[in-house]
Amino acid sequence: MSNVTSRKDAGCINWHHVDVPDSSGAQVDLSPIMTCGQVAYGATLPHAEMVAAVNAAGIPAAVPFHAGTHLCNQMLYTTAHAIQKRGLQTLIGFIHVPQPPRNGAVMEGRNRQMASMSLAMTTHAIEICIATLATVLTARQTETV
Repeated sequence: MSNVTSRKDAGCINWHHVDVPDSSGAQVDLSPIMTCGQVAYGATLPHAEMVAAVNAAGIPAAVPFHAGTHLCNQMLYTTAHAIQKRGLQTLIGFIHVPQPPRNGAVMEGRNRQMASMSLAMTTHAIEICIATLATVLTARQTETV
């Protein structure tokens, strides 16, 4: 992943490993999110279309294979699990929003690469994602009628 890219994750895995302690000092090390859960879930947002639209506007974006093993993955996994368990027909996905450049610079000072993007560019990327989602959903609805 580029260090200036917003990411739209394609899926999540039933695994977490956080190499950085949280604010209370707790650190999760190589364990499943749910002991009896599926191995993985796929995201169902139209990520490819959203990324293509964001890239067409000159904003860097990518679709990684999965959401990693940190809290983003855990949130996507537990939400996907709840949706599947309840039999809901809804879309799910996760968009990593980059830090503003000043936060990225602070993290780089700690020898950690951090994605960064201006708030204006990030806002524009999210607006494009929402518009693309609306367009795709409208097209899907038209196809089923």
